[in-house]
Amino acid sequence: MSFETSAPRAGTARRHPVQLAAAVVGAVFLLVGILGFIPGVTTNYDQLAFAGHSSGALLLGLFAVSVLHNLVHAAFGVAGLLLSRTRSGAKNFLIGGGVVYAALWVYGLVIDHGGPANFVPLNTADNWLHLFLAIGMIGLGVLLGRDIRTRTAV
Repeated sequence: MSFETSAPRAGTARRHPVQLAAAVVGAVFLLVGILGFIPGVTTNYDQLAFAGHSSGALLLGLFAVSVLHNLVHAAFGVAGLLLSRTRSGAKNFLIGGGVVYAALWVYGLVIDHGGPANFVPLNTADNWLHLFLAIGMIGLGVLLGRDIRTRTAV
């Protein structure tokens, strides 16, 4: 077994792990945004509202969605893909996005899911997912975004 230790060939650029993570997260968000518009993948599709708690549509039969919710997921995904082009952009997307999802988690805990403040809409499954996304995205951004430099003993 041999390992290539030479520099990448001309025309191929190595991506930093944080860039790859941001690209994958962005692609998943874009996919989720698209899937939210597909009947069958989204149950109760006939109840898909533009926004608000009255939208009865459920992505994968579990997560409350609306047109606005799907568009936000798709836009967030596109942002992740664009920001993954640079190391700092990828790190900022993951950490900043994680902070946004932490805020959404708290928001989902304090609002009445059946009230007008639930404009996204959110349900309990969304709340748990937002907590998981917050921890995962911030963790990826911090751990993979570190500047690790080789140090030599003097």
